[in-house]
Amino acid sequence: ESGTGKELIAHAIHRNSYRKNGPFIKVSCAVLAENLLESELFGHEKGAFTGANTEKRGYIALADGGTLFLDEISDMPIGCQSKLLTFLDSMKYRPLGAVKERTSKVRIISSSNQPLWEMVKTGNFREDLFFRISVVRLFIPPLRERKEDIPGIINNFLNHKKHIGAQAMKLLLSHIWPGNIRELFSTLESACICSAENETLQPEHIGLDYDKTHVYTESKKPKDEKLEIMQALKKSSNNKSLAAQFLGMSRITLWRRIKKYGIGVDENSCDETCSCHRL
Repeated sequence: ESGTGKELIAHAIHRNSYRKNGPFIKVSCAVLAENLLESELFGHEKGAFTGANTEKRGYIALADGGTLFLDEISDMPIGCQSKLLTFLDSMKYRPLGAVKERTSKVRIISSSNQPLWEMVKTGNFREDLFFRISVVRLFIPPLRERKEDIPGIINNFLNHKKHIGAQAMKLLLSHIWPGNIRELFSTLESACICSAENETLQPEHIGLDYDKTHVYTESKKPKDEKLEIMQALKKSSNNKSLAAQFLGMSRITLWRRIKKYGIGVDENSCDETCSCHRL
C-alpha cells in the first residue's frame, strides 16, 4: 500500500550497509515521462537532443558507490524497463548521445504499491526485469497490521522535542491508519503545531475527526476475504509463503487471517516452531 514507509526502509538498508558513506538518491518513476526518465537515469551528452545545451550526469552516475532508490518502479515505461535491465545485467550504461559505455557500481532498491507479478501476467511489466530485481523481496504490511510499531515510530518522529501522553497514545493506537505512516507523520506534525508550548501531546491536539474506517470495514466483507484466502491456499497447494504473495500480504498476516476465519490447513506443513507463529 501507499505510505507504508518503503522509503524509510530503503534509507535504513542504505545506512546499515557498507555503502552508507556513498550517496542515496531517490527517483520517482511515477512523475517522469518516458523520454525524461531515460535522460534522468542515464544522463546525456551535450547536443544529444534539442535543448541539451550542456552535458548532464544521470542518477545512475550520481549514485555510483551508493544506493539508487527507484520509487514506484511499477510506473516505469516498458521502454525504460529494457534499458534498466541491460544496465543491471552488466552494470554498464551509455548516456544519450554518448559513444562509449560507462560503469556505475550502484545498488538498486525498488519499490511498488502494485503487485508486480500480476503486472507481468498482463504484459505491463517485463518478466525478465521482475526476476532481476527480485533478488531480495520485502513485504511491508500496512500500519494497521503492525500497531506494535507505532510507539517506536512516534518517539523517533518526536525525537525528544515533545512527549506524548498516555491517552493520546491510546487514541493513536486505536486509529486504523488508512494512510499508513504518511498519515501518522502528518497527524503528529499537526499535533505538534496545535500543542504550541505544551511539551506533552494530549488527545485534544490530535486531529482524527475525519472518518475513514469504512474504507476497510466495508470495502471487503469477511466472507469475501475468507474465500480469497482459501482460493490462494488451494492455488499454492497450502504453501503459505506463496499464498501470502498471491494475496499481497505478509505470511504472519495470512496466518492471523487463517486463525480468524477458522480455515483448515495441513497441520503438517506448519507448526508452532514456524516463524509465522512468532507474533
